Amino acid sequence: VRDTSTSTSISTSTRASSGVERIVGDTGKGTADDHAVVTPAANNGICNHTDKRETAHVTCCQLIHHPRFEVYLDTIKVTWKPTITACLNFFITLSLFPGTVSSIESMPSSIGGISFSLGDWLTTVLITTFNAADCAGRGVLNIESLGLARLVLSKRDAVRAAADGDDDAAAPRRTAEGRVLFPYLNMWVWYHCVSRVVFYPLLALCILPTTPHPIISMDLLRILIVFIFGFSNGFVNCAAFMVGPTMVKEERHRDASSLLLLLSIYSGLTLGSYFGLLVDFVVRKMGEN
Repeated sequence: VRDTSTSTSISTSTRASSGVERIVGDTGKGTADDHAVVTPAANNGICNHTDKRETAHVTCCQLIHHPRFEVYLDTIKVTWKPTITACLNFFITLSLFPGTVSSIESMPSSIGGISFSLGDWLTTVLITTFNAADCAGRGVLNIESLGLARLVLSKRDAVRAAADGDDDAAAPRRTAEGRVLFPYLNMWVWYHCVSRVVFYPLLALCILPTTPHPIISMDLLRILIVFIFGFSNGFVNCAAFMVGPTMVKEERHRDASSLLLLLSIYSGLTLGSYFGLLVDFVVRKMGEN
């Protein structure tokens, strides 16, 4: 359809039924094809879908390049290790506790010729032991005489200065990204967290095989394993929260690091809880076989 009307000024003709808006210039004559503007209602909604996709693309681009989003991206590039540690730590914990731990049954055993068995009280003792050990693992970093907190938070320049015998250590050097270097981060946080996967076979051996008795059948040894399991959970969690925000120098990055750590904990709790259902199912099936 062509619009051949003439005008000395700009005029607009709108066809509501087709959704096409035609603009005719002031040159005397014009065609609709030269100045057609397609509205979202045209072509039976095709343009409407296209507009939605373009809007979504623009929204995603705006989100990625948003100043606040860039703060989180810059922060996670520096603090990714303690952030992943916090998530993995609770993932391992919730996948084994309380499901698998509460499935451990007491077995008669003897220590020095003396029979020892907690019977139906074993589950209660194991849960209490885990919570007490978890609290101890969190609190041990606050004991100044042990110096664990100072060791975990030791910055690279401070360590070098101490090794050189320099008592007047300068402020810790930061990288170009504003990152503080911690030489003991891997030893006390990252490796400690990854090594907790050993509790999967250890706790499984406290249940399997069901006949004639599990490989680890002594109640005291089981309590010791659960104690270490709970202690490591509390220690790794607190250490990750201590190191994460101090790895960046700006206040906005520290706030972002704290929020990322919280998000990682909630993610680990959720994923670990569902994975624990699978672990419990596998252990029970192996026990039946």
